[in-house]
Amino acid sequence: MSGRAKKDLMSLGDWLDECVSAPDQAPALLRPHLQAIAPAQPQATDAAQVQALGRQMTQATPAQPQAMPTPPAMNTNAQSAPVRVDDVLSRGLNDFEFYKQNRDNVIAAYRNRNKHGV
Repeated sequence: MSGRAKKDLMSLGDWLDECVSAPDQAPALLRPHLQAIAPAQPQATDAAQVQALGRQMTQATPAQPQAMPTPPAMNTNAQSAPVRVDDVLSRGLNDFEFYKQNRDNVIAAYRNRNKHGV
């Protein structure tokens, strides 16, 4: 409609009716679809039949839900990250025996961490 004069503009329903009545002159994108339904429907000569066909085309038909494919097994052989040995703070918080044995190292790491603003 952008290339037409203002007096030649029409509503969507009227434009679809025109496309259905003359599928050879319809836009190239719509032609295969209009020609595919044309043999199944008798040639519409009556304006009411053309409008009914236009409404039929504009109505949304519910699509059949398709089964979703099974996703691939992505983490089949995945391994967790190793625990860092040098992280005495988190290990000291989680393991009381480790904390008792390495109390001075844990405290030193805590004080060192605060000095660096981390």
